[in-house]
Amino acid sequence: MTGGQALLADSESRLDAGDALAALRGLAPLLAAEPANLTAWHRLAVALLVAGEREAGLAALASAGEAEADGGNLPMALVAHALLSRHDATGAAALLEHCARIYAADSGGVARDKAVPPPFPSSPTAPSPLAENLPPGEVVRLARAAAERAAAAARERPSAPKPAWPIFSTLDAGLFRQFVSVLVLRTVRMDAVVIEQGEEARSFFVVASGTLRVMRGEAMLGVLRAGAFFGEMALLARTTRQARVVAVSRAELFEIEASAIEDLARRAPDLVETIAGYCRRRLLDNVARTSSVLQALPEEERRPLLARFSSAIHAPGAPLLREGAIGDGLRIVCSGAVAVERSDGDDHVRLATLGPGDVFGEISLVGRRPATATVRTLTRAVTLHLSRADFEEVVGRHPALLSRLQALGADREREADLLMRGAEVAVGDDALL
Repeated sequence: MTGGQALLADSESRLDAGDALAALRGLAPLLAAEPANLTAWHRLAVALLVAGEREAGLAALASAGEAEADGGNLPMALVAHALLSRHDATGAAALLEHCARIYAADSGGVARDKAVPPPFPSSPTAPSPLAENLPPGEVVRLARAAAERAAAAARERPSAPKPAWPIFSTLDAGLFRQFVSVLVLRTVRMDAVVIEQGEEARSFFVVASGTLRVMRGEAMLGVLRAGAFFGEMALLARTTRQARVVAVSRAELFEIEASAIEDLARRAPDLVETIAGYCRRRLLDNVARTSSVLQALPEEERRPLLARFSSAIHAPGAPLLREGAIGDGLRIVCSGAVAVERSDGDDHVRLATLGPGDVFGEISLVGRRPATATVRTLTRAVTLHLSRADFEEVVGRHPALLSRLQALGADREREADLLMRGAEVAVGDDALL
């Protein structure tokens, strides 16, 4: 962490603790030294508001939000919009229009190959905070002056193409405004659990700032930063959360509640269809990364293959494959849990429980014979399905996939036979059906 970053972090901590004047003592000299530091500018504007300097704070926040939009940081521009909405509806509306003109799908202002801007490279050596004995009025004057100089510097910066942001840049201006209208700003502290694995999904989130970690048990699945969405697949599919998300740092999030999505579905069905389409693409990306069977294919071939799968949502207890029946295709579990069972007289023996990334139906398909087990959902679940006809066409062009499925089917039959005979067997991730 550089000296400038340390001063910014300290000032943010003081602001979060409610000491706006102490925050301004650090932010004013930092912004004066680094007028292009949009985060310092944004925090200084908020500190002015908290300190009771309403007019100066709102002006600084509006200018900082516009500069954030112009600088490619849409999420933080929308944070500024959310804060302005609490005090200045006119200023908030103007900032929203500015964002829509740049980032909406019909704006022409984004470049799809443009990278999201990196964090500001703050100075290695930070300026000294303002003296503790400096009168509050002078602290405010210096903060206002720093904000005004930052605004002047921003007006001089040349315009450049902006990066496209997930979902936002797929919406036309009208849908863009409607989507922003349902975002609820939340600030979470470091180590806060935002969603817990196994809990009911009631909302989804967009990361505006900070870093979060995605965990399943003790395994880390990924890291989320500005612009990332999470929780939307469980919400739209009405399944339970498949992972835990924990804040690694202080973070600002937008939350979209289920009731807001339902209202949007009535008012703007095209918006919900767009979000659902984005979720499907994310679903395919996740499966392409996590499915052990698909690892048999080169990465560039996985996504075109998955595009041929159809998705379905299943209620708990739904039969997906029946023992003795001819399977209708190959399925991949995307979320939820399914049970694999084989009949033993009047009883049923649980052979395995499958979860995200696991496949089933390959024994019937590859062997061209009836299924050797029944598969049913234990929870609400989402699966991808490849029809028998498409499967036969696909494996003809991807022999490595056929070989992987043949080996998987043979392993599963061996494991199942041992289980049915009562022998102890170590079941690995790939030996589940």
